[in-house]
Amino acid sequence: MSVITTRRAYQNLESDGFIETFQGKGTFVATIGRTLKDKTKETAVYDTFKQAVETAVNYDYTFEEMEEILHRVFSEYEGGE
Repeated sequence: MSVITTRRAYQNLESDGFIETFQGKGTFVATIGRTLKDKTKETAVYDTFKQAVETAVNYDYTFEEMEEILHRVFSEYEGGE
């Protein structure tokens, strides 16, 4: 991995509030507030659902077919079916 890529990753993490860098001490995981945690979780789930919907649409699934798959996934996750 290039040094530039690593540096950019650190800059992105710091600008997003996940790490803090202190001159002469190093880089540390930041204390993350509830709002940032919630936003991060919501973004991750939203992006995952969006990708799944895009895949289903590319395969010409209807809304009802996608809904059925979602119900099956929930059912499997909950241990039933």
